[in-house]
Amino acid sequence: MEVHPVLILLLIALNVIYNRVLPLLIDYTWSNWTTCSANCGTGTRMRVPLINQSDSNGGLACPYPEIEYCNTGKCTTTTQNCFSYMDDWLPCSVKCGTGIQYQLPSIIRPSANGGTECPLPLNQTCTVTSSCSNNCSYTWSEWGNCTALCNGGIRSRILLWKWKLSKTRI
Repeated sequence: MEVHPVLILLLIALNVIYNRVLPLLIDYTWSNWTTCSANCGTGTRMRVPLINQSDSNGGLACPYPEIEYCNTGKCTTTTQNCFSYMDDWLPCSVKCGTGIQYQLPSIIRPSANGGTECPLPLNQTCTVTSSCSNNCSYTWSEWGNCTALCNGGIRSRILLWKWKLSKTRI
C-alpha cells in the first residue's frame, strides 16, 4: 500500500496540532520469488517482505509472506530406450570338457519411463578338448532343485571329475 505524500503531511500537521504521537506506517519491499518446489506438476514458491521501517504507534502490521502455485502444467515423460552393446564372449567355464560361457551387455544408458529394456546376459554351451589329458574324465551330476517356484530361478549341477592314477614312478 502506497501512501500519498499530501496525506503524510496532513497527518504530521494533525499530530502537531493535537500533540499526539503519529502512527508510523510500515516501509517494505518484496524479496524475489523462491525456486518452485517442483520441476513439473504443481509446486509452490514463496516471497517474503523485506522490512525497511517497522510499524509503530498503531501503524499497519507487517505483511505476511506470499505463497503461490507454480509449474502447474502436466509433467511430460520422455521415453528413454536402453543404449548398450554386447561384450565379447567370456572364456569357457571349464578347461576340459563341456562348460558354459557368457556374453555380458555393457550398459551405456539404462532405459527409463517405459523405454526398451536393456538386454540380459547370454549363455551358451562350450566344449574344450584341446587341453584335456587322458588322466581324467568327468560326468555331470543331476540337476538340483530350482530356487524359485515361479518367475525365474536358478538350478545347478556339479561337474564330477574322475582321475586315472598313473603307474609311472618318477
